[in-house]
Amino acid sequence: MLITANFATWSARKGWIDKAVSSIIDQVDIVRVYYNDYAPKKRNDIIQYTGEDLTDRGKFYGIGKGEIAFTCDDDLLYPPDYVESTLERMKEYPNCVVSYHGRKLKGKGLNYYRGHETYHCLQPLSFDKTIDVGGTGVMAFNTNDILPDVCSYSQQKMSDILMGLECKKKGIKSICLKHNFGWLQVLTNVKSIYNDQVMNCDEQNRLADEIFLFN
Repeated sequence: MLITANFATWSARKGWIDKAVSSIIDQVDIVRVYYNDYAPKKRNDIIQYTGEDLTDRGKFYGIGKGEIAFTCDDDLLYPPDYVESTLERMKEYPNCVVSYHGRKLKGKGLNYYRGHETYHCLQPLSFDKTIDVGGTGVMAFNTNDILPDVCSYSQQKMSDILMGLECKKKGIKSICLKHNFGWLQVLTNVKSIYNDQVMNCDEQNRLADEIFLFN
């Protein structure tokens, strides 16, 4: 099967996307990058897309059957053993989506960002945890098990929770994998989706409630 790494980016991250890609390109067969709001300099070593502004949903653009898809963030550096280690761990959880970041929903009517149990990819986690919403910047899945249609949704800057909803609808478990502090590194906190959305998350709260109904 093809091993792919899939990114979405935008003009505010021009200084970081190439660094993020460079950290993983030698670990996979194909790298795809969706450029939301600008035309990039042409590269022959990756597949480049431009089009309507899909925000973070663009990291799912072009993913097809017959691949192990890694969805990635344009502000992270991936360690040299990232893909190999993740593929080994996936053997323990067949037919599941795995991530190194996520949320376990604690109930309905709660604030999406502050009301649930959160496991962060930049903080250590000493055990594997079944979650309801996985972080799509550090996620992997077999597209023969699930081929998510995240790009078809209208919500912007919500790929994590939209993927969580897709998994619940299709009966696919999500697992947050244990990891050490410093294994993943962040390049910048400028213009992060969390900072942009944390004070205005009514739609995230609604979708979280919808996901919780599947529990």
